Order: sequence, then structure tokens, then C-alpha cells
Amino acid sequence: MLTAKGVQPVKKLIVALGLVVFVGNSFHALNGALSVLAADVKPAPVGDLAPLSSFRAVYDITLAQGGNRAGVSSMDGRMVYELNGSACDGYALTHRFVTRVDLSEGQGSLTDLRAASFENPQDRSFQFIIQTFVDQELRQISRGVAIHDTDLSYVVLSEPEEKTMELGRDALFPVEYIVALLKAASSGERFFKAAIYDGSETGEVVLDSTALIGVAKSNGNAAFAYPSLSGLRHWPVTIAYFERGKDKDEMVPIYEISMDLYENGVSAGIEIKYPDFSLTGSLSGLSILENETCDLVEKKGKNKE
Repeated sequence: MLTAKGVQPVKKLIVALGLVVFVGNSFHALNGALSVLAADVKPAPVGDLAPLSSFRAVYDITLAQGGNRAGVSSMDGRMVYELNGSACDGYALTHRFVTRVDLSEGQGSLTDLRAASFENPQDRSFQFIIQTFVDQELRQISRGVAIHDTDLSYVVLSEPEEKTMELGRDALFPVEYIVALLKAASSGERFFKAAIYDGSETGEVVLDSTALIGVAKSNGNAAFAYPSLSGLRHWPVTIAYFERGKDKDEMVPIYEISMDLYENGVSAGIEIKYPDFSLTGSLSGLSILENETCDLVEKKGKNKE
């Protein structure tokens, strides 16, 4: 049976992709995120930030070669991430990540992470449910509603137990985070700090993050494979996540994530680095879904009146 230590990286990976995609878990080292891409990749022109796309992305997950593997002999899986909606109607996010982990001593396990959420920019609310299955047995669930109120932000949890908890006024929800990160990148900022709340673990965790943003590029390897990304700017980004409340002298990242983040919200070239081992996420499928802009939403509303 897979130990709790083996399950945690899987949880963090889907959280990370959700944030940066999700928005959204810790990928490569900083140098990797800021490395120069292929010689034929041109700097991107300056312009207005494109709206987030509705899309369905598929990632093949593998254990990175070399380095310390902490007793993990092999790990592979697939994650499907889907974002639907608009700033007017709100954003529905669904993730599913299934992975097989084999340990050096011969043990193995199948982990199935399922997450669904709805984020409403209009009233700044965030509803979520996250389930973790190990060998088809439900091991953990978190469910709740988080709200940015006038004076504070808080979450009302219904599972794993009923509880209300303050989040701090600066905590961003997943889509809020990716929008803020993209705005910072589009403005030419090289560093971005923010607190993040996405309902992961038992719904009681708020993480501090620091993002290092590279120079904007256009096209690149992912755009060559997926024409829907052609012409969109993207930035090499590395995000380090820290446990909130720790002493500054203990500020060592829980994990780091590196990726190419496109201005429509799609991530590619993902790497996640944990203290014990690293994973890579290769974009193996991408579908851009019909995206209703706020103008279209407003027109439909007027037609119904």
C-alpha cells in the first residue's frame, strides 16, 4: 500500500496545476524557468492581455530522471484539466489526476485525485470539493465555500468536518491568482508574491507563494504542436510555495513549479520539484472550448428580457 508520503506529491501536483492552471504546484528550479528557449522563438510584442480561454488540457506525468527518488522506482499518470466560463458567468474548474506509483521495495498503488470548483468573480466566492482515492478507496475529502467579504475572507467547510476559518484578506482563489499572475507578467514585472487558497488538503491550508517571471516569448514548442497557442505570449514562470505562519528563518519552499504559462491560461512544459524527487508534465492534448465573452453574456441577458 502506498504510504501517506507517496500520496502527498500527487495532491500537490494537481493543486499546482490547478493554480497555474490551475494556477495553480511546484515545478522546476528557478534557472530552468528563466532559461532561454529555442533560438527560433522571438520575443513577444507588448499588447493587451488576452482573456482566459475555456479549454481542456491533458498532461502525461512521469518521474524525472536522475536525482534522489526517495524510494520511488517509477511513477506515471495522466491529468485532465478543464476550465470553463467567463469573468461574468464565473469559472468552473475540474481536474482529474490518476497516477500509478511503484516503490523500490515492491509496493505499489493507484491514486485518483478528483477536484471540482466554481469561482464567481462577481461576488468573489469559491465553491470546491476535492476527493482523494487510493486503490479505489476514498481516503480524503474536503468540501466548502470560501468568500471574500468586505472586511475579511473566510471559508465554511462542510467536510471533512464542519468548520469556519478565516483565510486572511490577501488570500487569492485559483482563478484570481492566475489572472493576477498574468497581469503582473504582462506588465513586465519579474516577481509576484501572493497567498493562495484552493481548498486542498483538509481545506485548512493557505500557502504563500513567490513567482519568478521570465521574459515574454511568442510561439515556441507548444505553439508548434498546438496551433491554438500560436501568436500568444507566454512566460517561463517558477513558483515557490511556502507554508504560511512559519518563521522567516525556516522559509524553505515546500515545493517549486516551473512551466511555460500562456496568456490564455494554458500551461505547458511543466516540471515539479519536491525535496525528495521531481516530476514532469508533458502537454499531450489541448482543446480550446467555446468561450463566451462578457459582451456575449450581456447580449444573451438582454435578449431574454
